[in-house]
Amino acid sequence: MLQVHVLAVLSLLPLALAQTGVTSPLTFQCHPSSSVVCVNHYAAVLPYHFFREPPNGSTPVPYGATEVPADASFDAVANASFLVFNADEALPVLGANPTYDFMFQVSPAVHEAPVYVPQKNWLLMSVLAPPPGYLPQLLVDLNQDPPTLSEYLSDPPVYAPNGGTFHQGLVYWGESIGDEKSRALHDGRLTCEMQPLREVTIPSEVGNRGQASGRWILRQTRQCRS
Repeated sequence: MLQVHVLAVLSLLPLALAQTGVTSPLTFQCHPSSSVVCVNHYAAVLPYHFFREPPNGSTPVPYGATEVPADASFDAVANASFLVFNADEALPVLGANPTYDFMFQVSPAVHEAPVYVPQKNWLLMSVLAPPPGYLPQLLVDLNQDPPTLSEYLSDPPVYAPNGGTFHQGLVYWGESIGDEKSRALHDGRLTCEMQPLREVTIPSEVGNRGQASGRWILRQTRQCRS
């Protein structure tokens, strides 16, 4: 059986070597602890052929469950407690003996767009369906000891942001879809100024509901309630 697997991997090597954009190895050891694994170039391009079971709605399929026969280094992801995509920034924060604690029980919905807001010492993350039409995001207040988890509803609400970042005092959310019944913003970008709390909507290039916003043309802005 081992011989069969070795032959299968070797048969994929020519195809993998012919690919462009693949960084090898995909992961590497960058910390004394085996629980910390560094990922090269975000593992943005995996060598052929890779496979990951599609989620069935009830059983989570973690990132580390991806099978990458052409690069054995990716196997380390499955057992890692910390995945590092920028060693210069992350390793000083992790320190010599990093550990983590289970903090909050959250719903099985998809949670994306994590953003840290330094002025408030908050961590924001989105809540995507299920359930459909859910508007509040989640807010972890790091000012409390221990930190607390609560809902955060922006004004106006933003529905299902699946990307977010922080830049020069603003939280940028990329909204994936809109819903008139929930009074949410339509496909576009929302910036949220945290001090004072004010939001500006930048409509997307098309302005239609549907796929996530990938690019925007600034046509108009709207200042919302503080």
